[in-house]
Amino acid sequence: EQYPQDSEYVKELIAQMEMVVEKINYQEERYDALNKKLSDVEVLKEDKEVTERLVKENEDKDGIISHQQDELNKASSTIARLRDSIEHKDKEMERMRDRIESLEDKIIYFYGGNMGHAQDMLNLLRLAKNMMIYTQSHFLFVGAGDEVEIMKDFIKKENIKNTTILPAVNQKEFLNILSQIDVGLFSLNFNHKTHNFPGKLLGYMCESKPILGSINPGNDLKSVVEESSAGLISINGEDEILFENAKYFLDNQKRTEIGNNANKLLKNKNVEIYTIDRLCSILHCEIEDIVEHVPEPDERNEHTEKASEKNN
Repeated sequence: EQYPQDSEYVKELIAQMEMVVEKINYQEERYDALNKKLSDVEVLKEDKEVTERLVKENEDKDGIISHQQDELNKASSTIARLRDSIEHKDKEMERMRDRIESLEDKIIYFYGGNMGHAQDMLNLLRLAKNMMIYTQSHFLFVGAGDEVEIMKDFIKKENIKNTTILPAVNQKEFLNILSQIDVGLFSLNFNHKTHNFPGKLLGYMCESKPILGSINPGNDLKSVVEESSAGLISINGEDEILFENAKYFLDNQKRTEIGNNANKLLKNKNVEIYTIDRLCSILHCEIEDIVEHVPEPDERNEHTEKASEKNN
């Protein structure tokens, strides 16, 4: 038999339990909401990190692209300058060819190479001035160096009319010019203390051009050239002798004869003193320093044929 008070107690107990369950459910809902918020925060944090990383990557890429664009701009500018330079050089070369062709009826005394203090270029300009009385002669200088402006000033000051100065050219163009000139010039400063062998002499020899030059005292080059009748050499400062030597080459037959001897000097392997090795031994120079001036056989034959056509 159940008493009424027990029934009330049970009801109250059930009510309390329901309240506890309700509170538990409420707390669970709160925990769920909190976990969701925490998850959202984590997602936002990750999104922010991703965003920052993407922004940085984009900034890096922008920097790389900007640098590459700068490099492209520089390259384009360099290409434009090179193109202008090539066009300028092409015009210079055309002007040079026209100038050389205009000298076709002249006897061309040619100097090619460095024009600096070691060469004493005014030595050759004094010769050019003295040769002005022979209107068939013309002096052609091709190259660069620290005395070019001094030469131009001297030419203007002395009113020298039989002289042309042109800028340096490549090896192929140099050989082309060699085929058209008549006498190969060189000059060494009087104050040199050693035996010098200008590499340009090999070019003159290869093209069968007579050699005309002046040297420092005591230089064995004079005996090497003159004993083989390959040219005429004087001491720097002996202007009258240099002048007389230059006059000697006004004669076409003499130029041809001595030019052929110059070529034999290069080729003669029967006499030791005439070999390049012996020349370098006497004159204390290295073959590597001068061999670049020797053209290949095909080139040499081509330019020799041009020279023969001119002389004929």
